[in-house]
Amino acid sequence: MMGGYRKVLVPSDLATHSTLELPSFALSPGTHQATVVFARGFTGLDVFRAMNGPDVIAADFSLNGQSLKGKNILRYCDGRPHLLEISTQSSMTHVEIQFATTKQSLYFEIPRLSRSADISFLEQQEPFQIIVSPDIPMLKSLDVIAESQRGKLLIVQSVNEWNTRTRQMLGHEIMVRVAQPQELYRILPLRLRTTDQKTANAVNVAKSIPVSGLINPRGRQFTF
Repeated sequence: MMGGYRKVLVPSDLATHSTLELPSFALSPGTHQATVVFARGFTGLDVFRAMNGPDVIAADFSLNGQSLKGKNILRYCDGRPHLLEISTQSSMTHVEIQFATTKQSLYFEIPRLSRSADISFLEQQEPFQIIVSPDIPMLKSLDVIAESQRGKLLIVQSVNEWNTRTRQMLGHEIMVRVAQPQELYRILPLRLRTTDQKTANAVNVAKSIPVSGLINPRGRQFTF
């Protein structure tokens, strides 16, 4: 992913005494462990949560035997292995962890809208065109763009490079559609809106207000 690190732990990644429930492939309630390595240089945490399918479940997290409650998770981003322990009171299919690796925003343009404009097209399935910053090196079909201003997930349908006659890259002309409520894309985390952006829309790698903790008002650290 662009500007981030994403890790999903599934039952086969975990050491546990819980049973695997079929056909959901969920682990029964209990305590599960995995060794994780968080690299240096992460700038923030997008999400750290236990899931049962598309639903977030309550869970207690600890690293190296120390509860993460009230702790800044970034202190463990040191490139060393840590023992992660997850305790749940309900069935769990996976753990979702996502860090940001930069505070830089990436921009795109959508059809110009006045304040009174009808933005219902953002709820429809018909594709529409956007122009994406050349700072993004590559886009391909079925990539997902998390749009932070209106909280939409845009699914890439097709991509055309936008170049000058001298082959200077100006950006990407892409057709996208908005992910619909019934699609699993909707559970991807949405990054908080950038407040100092200079253009209308920031293409931020998926981020959300973490459901398992709180970000302080300046967004500099994450605590459980």
